[in-house]
Amino acid sequence: MSHFQPPAENQHGYFKSLWAAEALLCSAASRGFPVTITRASAVTNPRHGSLTSTGDEFALRMILAMVDSGKIPTVGSPKQPHLAVDLVPVDYLVRGLFTLTSERAAVEACSVSRDKPLFYHISNPKPLELRDLSDVVTALSGDGRKIEMVSLESWMQTLATREKKANGTTEVLWATILREYLGMGHVMFALDSGNTDESLEDLLPGFSEQCPQVDVAMLERLLGGLRRVERV
Repeated sequence: MSHFQPPAENQHGYFKSLWAAEALLCSAASRGFPVTITRASAVTNPRHGSLTSTGDEFALRMILAMVDSGKIPTVGSPKQPHLAVDLVPVDYLVRGLFTLTSERAAVEACSVSRDKPLFYHISNPKPLELRDLSDVVTALSGDGRKIEMVSLESWMQTLATREKKANGTTEVLWATILREYLGMGHVMFALDSGNTDESLEDLLPGFSEQCPQVDVAMLERLLGGLRRVERV
């Protein structure tokens, strides 16, 4: 945690609360307490269920904004982790989390004497690679228009315009969150889940095959559900 410390201002409290929680857990681990920290990629609705609430569908709203505007922001840098659109169905996440925190072999691994937390990253084994995003957004738009790659600054202006035109408190809120999230330099990237995947495969053979690939079919289903719920 020493490589990063958020600014002291009151903005973006949610992100800072996550940092503070992990800092406390890392401190506990350094004192000999067995600590496990589990992180997940963007969580979405169940594999075979329908969306009943717009909830915290942040990643989907980002994709929807790209589809509606016909623009994709150029984000990230060579120094940042591998970029990807990584969505995990909530039922897949819950089964993985339950297994890692209840199976004897996994629990014993956490009990081994160490001065650092044991990290688990539950992610989609088949995320959407950044290089394929343009083709997927084109397919999702359904009108054959050419998708434009724009600078982050231009994309921010697009979000600001959407914010002004938004109807209702919810739309304004999400437009603002998207703009501020990207404005802080955050991007979506694939978690390093190699060790976690190996552990889950040992405990649940074939588990990774149960997670649907992030592709046009998956995003069409999720975005369609999001639009239907918001029209109700």
